[in-house]
Amino acid sequence: MTSNKLENLLIDGYHRCMDCDPLVSWLSRRKNRHFRFERKKIHSKKYIASWCIQDGRLYLKKISGKFLDGSKVTIPKIFSNYSNQYYASVGAYPLGCALHGQFAFWFNGKIECPLEKFIVEENLDYVHIYEKNLILHFENGVLRGSCITENSKKHYCEDEWRDLEDIDLELD
Repeated sequence: MTSNKLENLLIDGYHRCMDCDPLVSWLSRRKNRHFRFERKKIHSKKYIASWCIQDGRLYLKKISGKFLDGSKVTIPKIFSNYSNQYYASVGAYPLGCALHGQFAFWFNGKIECPLEKFIVEENLDYVHIYEKNLILHFENGVLRGSCITENSKKHYCEDEWRDLEDIDLELD
């Protein structure tokens, strides 16, 4: 889990921090690469988004931030480069008509949310380890599975490197 956890996810009535930003894969598409965001600090996020899972689907509920030109980042602006015909063909809702927000039809991957207590911090990598993580797996914005992983402080503090002399190399 990274320390810059500004993205949040509403799931089953609970607000959870997220370790990834599903919007990145949308903004990296060719037609969306022109979006440039203002940053207040060098290591700060460009925008902050809120997400929810409703009926097994991931939705972008809210986004705040500014573009470099000073205009406000809005959901309709970042989804304005494609036609309604395109959105219909991929199963997304027409802009402004989604009851729960913008359906994240483009997102494939996993989202990790920390659970329980914080147990380890690795400052060099900005990593935080929690007792448990909720892992959600998505395909085209649809939740396909979830699991909870358990972490222990002992696991993250032990040196797991093997000595090179223990490795049996076969050289021809």
